[in-house]
Amino acid sequence: AQEKREQLISELLDLKKRLEEAARTDPLTGLPNRRDFEEKIVYETKRFERHGKPFGLVIGDIDHFKKINDTYGHDAGDQALKQAANLMKTTLRKQDLVFRWGGEEFLVLLPETDLKGAETLSEKVRSKFESEDFRYNQQKIPVTMSFGVALYFGDCPNVDHCLKQADDRLYVAKRTGRNKVVSGEK
Repeated sequence: AQEKREQLISELLDLKKRLEEAARTDPLTGLPNRRDFEEKIVYETKRFERHGKPFGLVIGDIDHFKKINDTYGHDAGDQALKQAANLMKTTLRKQDLVFRWGGEEFLVLLPETDLKGAETLSEKVRSKFESEDFRYNQQKIPVTMSFGVALYFGDCPNVDHCLKQADDRLYVAKRTGRNKVVSGEK
């Protein structure tokens, strides 16, 4: 009876761990989600308070995503999201964190990165998207991405304000032609 109870406890603990991971992971892309970001940002702001090193927050949005879904179908849109997530993970540095922010939006947390570094990394990802061959059922799908960049330090008094700045800058990029990076110095 004791052995059976220990096995049940072990199975329940394993299930609990898997449920906690599922709650923090986007099922389509496998990226961490908003809930996971909220945990990670606490750590990053504490690190900033200790060492004074800024960090970048970047919101990226796939351009004309509705058109991709309408033209090629939702499976093609899902494939584009998965490929976008993978492209971002492989293009950014190991310490950078990419989150599925919602819909076709991604959030990137760039630890110990100044504004110039955040702009440079965002441009690297934007350029990679522009040159990447996105395909679904042997059809080439045009995929570009726009980015809004903010820095937690100096121009952002808190994380929510910083996220709003990045989001506002993303929409400036969208309104002014898409497929570009907009930061505080633009």
